[in-house]
Amino acid sequence: MNMSQRPKSSFVQFKSLILVVLFAVATIASNGISAQATDTVFSVQEKLMGHTSSTESLVISPDGKWVATGGWDRKILLYSIDTLGMFKLVKTFTGHNGAVTCLTFDAASTLLASGSKDFSLRVVNVLDGSLVFQTMDHLDAITAVEFEATGKFVMSASMDGTIRLYDIVNPTNNQKPRFYTYGKPVNDLITAPNGKTFFVANNGNNNVESIDFTGKVYQTFAGVHTMPVNCLGLSNNKRMMVTGGNDKSVVVWDIATEKPLKTLLGHTWKVNSVAFTKNDQYLVSTGNDGEIRVWDVNTGVCVSVQKNLISTAKEARFTPNNKLMVVAGKMSAQGATFGAIVYRTPPIWTEAKPAPVKPAPVKSATPARPRK
Repeated sequence: MNMSQRPKSSFVQFKSLILVVLFAVATIASNGISAQATDTVFSVQEKLMGHTSSTESLVISPDGKWVATGGWDRKILLYSIDTLGMFKLVKTFTGHNGAVTCLTFDAASTLLASGSKDFSLRVVNVLDGSLVFQTMDHLDAITAVEFEATGKFVMSASMDGTIRLYDIVNPTNNQKPRFYTYGKPVNDLITAPNGKTFFVANNGNNNVESIDFTGKVYQTFAGVHTMPVNCLGLSNNKRMMVTGGNDKSVVVWDIATEKPLKTLLGHTWKVNSVAFTKNDQYLVSTGNDGEIRVWDVNTGVCVSVQKNLISTAKEARFTPNNKLMVVAGKMSAQGATFGAIVYRTPPIWTEAKPAPVKPAPVKSATPARPRK
């Protein structure tokens, strides 16, 4: 072989190797095994300041007219959202004697339930500010609150290992408490698509279980997370669940088959919250690493990473019209300033079609036969 041809041959081989590596990286990213972020496409609209210590919880009402944030300062700040997407602080709720750890609205967007590290559960009317219900039955911090579909009942879960159900319309019915002793500290809880069972993430193992108040286990989502699951989210089409773990991973599950659809990697610390957009095409995850990651549900690719403004990102939610994303946490660039950041999403999002992921059909509203 002519020695003068070797450099050219080596260059061709090197070029081919680079192409192979690039193809492999792209393939891995598309399968959700790893997530390589693209340039950020979100812009900061405004910052919601008002808390005097770390903001722990956040929720957006189903009608998109309200945002509530809860903090270590024991306060709940309620903001209205006008038709132009601008925010205004309208009410401040007090009454908790510990950090406000979780918040949720009822389906009518008029009642707001909150749980706290002081073991208390409170329900207020956001229209007139009145206290509708309160109790302090738990023996440890409340980690999740959920309304059932009619708004008549509210459910709370706690680190004390119990899940409790309360009638807030006829409180006298609570004289015989309805609760289930789960036995393991509950990290998060959401109602299952059938409306009769609920998904539970606990601090005792790495699984998520679907159970009812008798303790029967109907489904188990296991085999992916290597540390306890910290947070849960349900898709709006009721076919997918997303979980975030202390192992830094985010997993999208097919509810009907109990199988993972995507495993999303990128966070460098535990994941604090996960949530789908209204059309289920994207989801957001937040972590103790201060990163706010937005993922394409179909491809598993991380399409945006927001960081530097928040040192610890606690919770993120999208407005129903997909135009805004609100994130609660501690602002790293503002010194000792606490609250939430409102981001404008890419304009194309308002035109986005529903996610093409097609899991198996949802099972009937009647729970499946319990597993032995």
